[in-house]
Amino acid sequence: MGEWGIELADDVIVDRTLALFGRAMTPFAGSYDPVHEITRDLREPTLFHEARSVSGRAGADAEFTEIVLTSDSSWAERDLQMLYREGKVSPGDEDLMGPVPLAVAGRPAIVSGNGDGPEAAEDEGEAEEASEPRVVVIGDADFASNEFVESYRNRDLFVNSVNWLIGDVEAISVRPNRSRASRFQLTNEQFHSIRSLSLFVLPEAIAVIGVFVWWTRRHPTR
Repeated sequence: MGEWGIELADDVIVDRTLALFGRAMTPFAGSYDPVHEITRDLREPTLFHEARSVSGRAGADAEFTEIVLTSDSSWAERDLQMLYREGKVSPGDEDLMGPVPLAVAGRPAIVSGNGDGPEAAEDEGEAEEASEPRVVVIGDADFASNEFVESYRNRDLFVNSVNWLIGDVEAISVRPNRSRASRFQLTNEQFHSIRSLSLFVLPEAIAVIGVFVWWTRRHPTR
């Protein structure tokens, strides 16, 4: 990827607000590029598990667009020893603060020499100008095959990326939702609020009301 002008950082994206039920290392996409063909019609969230940040180095022969970003409250944690050894994370000076780019798409730098990179094609011995090389890099290796692919718009992001790579822009779309169990998306703060209300506030309130009713019945006013 480095030869094509793409950097995959040695980090893990953390989001304590816009994540799956308190799983801070499973963030939702916070925003999409509104112009790029892959993401301009995406409105619903995509979900990524233990993803890393991705960035493209623009230059004379390379041009990239950050098509998927996390929320403003996220960051890319780079102290991985602390994260996996002690399970503690906090944004630091060395971390990349959000919005963190999760995916880039564009025209890579031409790799010359042994034919490993995108080069001019040859047809019947005569060099012909090849179509513009394209690349899409997403910082989550299994986002299109893990348990979340049917739950959110991960499949659409993957299929649209493939269609864009082969130049079939007309096939890019947001497909109808398949029938599935209803889901309600909560942020981390909403999840903790509901848990606190259901486990502490509501039971105590019911107990207080019960004691009050019992007391008023035992000591009716005259």
